[in-house]
Amino acid sequence: MVTRSLKKKVLEHIESTLGKISAVASGQDEEGNDLPFDLAMVPDCPAEGATTIVTVGLSDTEVAQSSGGKIRQEFVFCAYQRYGTEWFSEFMKVMGYVCDAILKDGQAVASGDVFDLGSPIAPGSRVSALYFSDPLYHIEDFWKLETAKGEVFFGWMLPITGDEMAFLAEKGPDDLDRAFNEQEPDLMDLARESVAFLKH
Repeated sequence: MVTRSLKKKVLEHIESTLGKISAVASGQDEEGNDLPFDLAMVPDCPAEGATTIVTVGLSDTEVAQSSGGKIRQEFVFCAYQRYGTEWFSEFMKVMGYVCDAILKDGQAVASGDVFDLGSPIAPGSRVSALYFSDPLYHIEDFWKLETAKGEVFFGWMLPITGDEMAFLAEKGPDDLDRAFNEQEPDLMDLARESVAFLKH
């Protein structure tokens, strides 16, 4: 079956590139109903004290690209563990909601796309949106998985602030990426300040 084989391959890929998975939980919608994908947690990844969450099973469904053709995707999120297990449990519901919306829409997510969460991602956080990018905090071997059903691409749900989201809407992803590259904020710190925006 496609579902079984791809999920197994995705799990094997995660462990071979990122490290040992500590837990796998079913994705759930806002009502607590199980969704057709799981969320795998890798502790101390990509750095000590951080946790990476990876979807497992989204790639069983091909989604359409705006340029034509179809693609298989999984998504990645990482943040420091200091925000607590209770917060991570709540965020996994948010991640499930976002991924379920992507599946229902049937459209692939591209680098530079943004998903407005509508409120801070965690207590005391300034982050209120997810910006989709390549998973730059993880080794490049992780970014893509070759399977008999085609390539699976892993996209980063990068947490950004409301000010950064507004800047993105006005200036575009290239300017936001340049600000991140030049100022090197810690993008796993959910309490971080917004980057100081470039004026040129």
